Amino acid sequence: MGVRAEQGSALIAALLPRESALVRHAAFSVSGRQVVAANVDVAFAAMALDHDYSIRRMERYLAAIAEGGAAPVALLTKTDLCAGYWAKLYSLKDAFPSLDALPVCALTGEGMDEVLKRLAPAARQ
Repeated sequence: MGVRAEQGSALIAALLPRESALVRHAAFSVSGRQVVAANVDVAFAAMALDHDYSIRRMERYLAAIAEGGAAPVALLTKTDLCAGYWAKLYSLKDAFPSLDALPVCALTGEGMDEVLKRLAPAARQ
């Protein structure tokens, strides 16, 4: 464990060797890459199901997560604003059969228990 909780704050206890890294292309650079996070076990790619949903954009997010060595979880948000969201969920699952995809809504709380399960330390071991 590289972080230790102490009196309501967190302290860096050790620098761990990098086992995985989520990277992105650096802004205004053709070839530069920036490490966004290291040693990530699970990464969530969130996308709203309302007017701007794109299965191809989600595919790019998921590919970047998988390339970085983390297990991807697709969060399909704003289920309350998309009456036919199950069709979008099934299309995503058809394209990526082994993908962990969760429909969620912050307003109603739908799916939030499933998100919390994936954040629990036992889920990452």
